[in-house]
Amino acid sequence: MNDDKHDAFISYATDDGSEYAMQLKNELELERYGLKIWLDKNNIRIGNGIRSGLDKGLVKSDYKIVVLTKKYFEKYWTNQELDGMFAQEAFSDKKIILPVCYGMSLKELLEHSPMLAGRLVVP
Repeated sequence: MNDDKHDAFISYATDDGSEYAMQLKNELELERYGLKIWLDKNNIRIGNGIRSGLDKGLVKSDYKIVVLTKKYFEKYWTNQELDGMFAQEAFSDKKIILPVCYGMSLKELLEHSPMLAGRLVVP
C-alpha cells in the first residue's frame, strides 16, 4: 500500500457507488485540480487487511469524501469508515467530511443520517 499523504479519501458503497467514485477520483486527479485521491481499489492490495488498509487511508488523507447512496448505510465497511471519519473530525479544528449525494435525495439522507444531512451536501 502506498503510504504517501493524500488530499482526500473517497468512501462509497460498491453496490451502487463504485462507478461514480472512480469517475470522481479521476476528475479530481486531473491537471486542473491536481489532487491526490485515496480509493480502496487503487490502494488496498490483494493479501492486505481491509481494515488496516482503510485505517491507513483515513489517517493519510486530509479530507473524507462520502459518496452517499441508497446502499451506503446498509454496508458494514462504509459504516465503519463513517464512524472513523466522525472520530477524526471530533479531534480536528476543521470540517473534514464532505458529503456527496448520488442517487439519493436530501430527504432520504435525512432519514439515514441527520448529522450528514445538516451539512452543505453536494447533490
